[in-house]
Amino acid sequence: MRDLRQDVTHWTTTPDGFGGFTFGVPTALKGRWEDKATLFRDTKGEEVTSESVVYLDTDVVVGDYLFLGVSAAADPTTVAGARQIRQFFKTPDLRVLDHERKAFL
Repeated sequence: MRDLRQDVTHWTTTPDGFGGFTFGVPTALKGRWEDKATLFRDTKGEEVTSESVVYLDTDVVVGDYLFLGVSAAADPTTVAGARQIRQFFKTPDLRVLDHERKAFL
């Protein structure tokens, strides 16, 4: 999508078997980051309010981390401003040629 012009760093997460996570190598994506409160339902079906909504051109997974900007840090929990994805929606456009992808943080 041509309107996704901001740099966003993405970290994948994998449960480590001890209640924590290991993080994948940070990947640079293009997106549009909006700091706004939006009401949505989380994976448990509860209504919660987002801190930010990020539009992306690639799929992400609930539990992963996003950061507005470029970061090479191995652990996103040490990066000020990095936030965990609490919900992700993918909706086809009207002609089903592309999808709108929104991550709620």
